[in-house]
Amino acid sequence: MNQLIEKALSLGMDDARILSIDQLEVDPALANYCVDCEAYGLTAHCPPHGQSVAEFIDGLTAYQQLLVVKRDVPVAVLQSDEQLPIARQIHIGVAQLEKQARALGLTAAGWAAGSCKPLFCATSPSCQVLQPGGVCRFPHWARPSVSGAGINVFALCQMLGWPITKVTKKIEAEGDAMGLLVGLVLLGK
Repeated sequence: MNQLIEKALSLGMDDARILSIDQLEVDPALANYCVDCEAYGLTAHCPPHGQSVAEFIDGLTAYQQLLVVKRDVPVAVLQSDEQLPIARQIHIGVAQLEKQARALGLTAAGWAAGSCKPLFCATSPSCQVLQPGGVCRFPHWARPSVSGAGINVFALCQMLGWPITKVTKKIEAEGDAMGLLVGLVLLGK
């Protein structure tokens, strides 16, 4: 597992930790926040089209551990489009960590911060997967949203000792206030 942590750090993550799967808290109500996202309904990875929270919970039985990664980001950046390349890095990093885990003989599945739509297909009116016969243009990078799966990111961060505050566009960024973006990879044997 140290190889996965080292890989995460080499990919530019600010921290990476391994947890037992039973430490992952999932709350179906958290997926309701996705309704306020500008990309809601526009991608196959996110609600209402993606895997439901119930399906996500049912699938957890195939995994024993998870790798959680984060990038520390100034709140002012999180409140602007400047966060998009960082969120994209989380998606790509999680995909690369999945690949590394599989090379180590593990099963792996990743989720990342935010919707893939503005990160990979911002210029397209809708996700190609939602079109008849459509396929994802970025299947090797785009990952489902942690929020859409009902993953309690706040509980994870508190458990890991990572300071976290809910950041919205309405919250005033004070000086050098920091937030974070998170991704995770479920790991099984």
